[in-house]
Amino acid sequence: MSALFQIVQFYISRMRLNEARALAERATRLVQTIEDPLQAIGAWQNLGEMFFWVGEPFLVWTYVDRVLALYVKIPLPALIASFGLDWWIISAWLAGVSRLILGSVDQALDWGVRTAERVRDSDHPLTKAEGLMLAVWPATFCLRDFDWIRRLLAPARQLAEEYGLAEMLGWCLHLDAYARFWQGERSAGLEQMIDAVARLDAVGSGQASTWRLTALAEMYLELGDYRTAEETISGTIDLVSRTNERFCEPEVHRVAGEIIRRKPGGDLIAAEERFRKAITIAQKQSAKWWELRATKSLAQLLRDTDRSDEARTMLADIYNWFTEGFDAADLKDAKALLEELNG
Repeated sequence: MSALFQIVQFYISRMRLNEARALAERATRLVQTIEDPLQAIGAWQNLGEMFFWVGEPFLVWTYVDRVLALYVKIPLPALIASFGLDWWIISAWLAGVSRLILGSVDQALDWGVRTAERVRDSDHPLTKAEGLMLAVWPATFCLRDFDWIRRLLAPARQLAEEYGLAEMLGWCLHLDAYARFWQGERSAGLEQMIDAVARLDAVGSGQASTWRLTALAEMYLELGDYRTAEETISGTIDLVSRTNERFCEPEVHRVAGEIIRRKPGGDLIAAEERFRKAITIAQKQSAKWWELRATKSLAQLLRDTDRSDEARTMLADIYNWFTEGFDAADLKDAKALLEELNG
């Protein structure tokens, strides 16, 4: 069981997801023949994490919920001895990000806050660094409170540098670069993001490569470098096909559409096709958050091509689905666009 856990984690880190799934399913069958909550946590969570990366967030919650119920049986030192860190923070991260993608915004943000609180006084360097880094994921996706994000990342980055945690440092640099860029530090943020991508590639960290590159493409777009933005997002679309990492696939196609839409002389029909593809994939995944973002982009295009009625109907439908998280940036933007369309 321990060997299977480590091999699955290795395959996930390299985005060899078909191999990860086969061994994760084998482990979950085996773990039902023994009574060992530690092994059960590893087996069930590996399967849940695999479903996260391939873009099935509803199944993620099914398995992670089962895992979270087991932690009450395990003292913290045993978790660290078995997994190398407090494995609860990984479960909390999966719970938070999957809930966000499914549209439960406040629940997602709460998991981030709980993670930060859990590791605040930890004397275990890897647990503290990874916990603080993972705590900002939901907020990075949906808020613009970049000061809070960077405050949490600063001690995580310091620990990663002090203890030589190369992959952790790459992740901290990536998230901090994203915050810096959208705070207005355009050149520094872009340079740091490029560095973070290179660092993570160098240590073979494949998880969320599609998100990193999509964020990088959006930065190039914001700076008006349409050629590099197109090259970056084209490579990302190819990466999705090669690795089957689909947790943010709708966002990949949305950004591809935005590059076409905003490029001078861009083919608006092609941009619309990208947006509609993003919405279709998001609906198939029950990924309401990605659906909101893609619908907002499509609504802007429809508005600009004299189809405001269609834009209003489509955007109102997804906006009215949400029952929480109205302080999130994308929901605020969607509301403002709806008010404009209703004008």
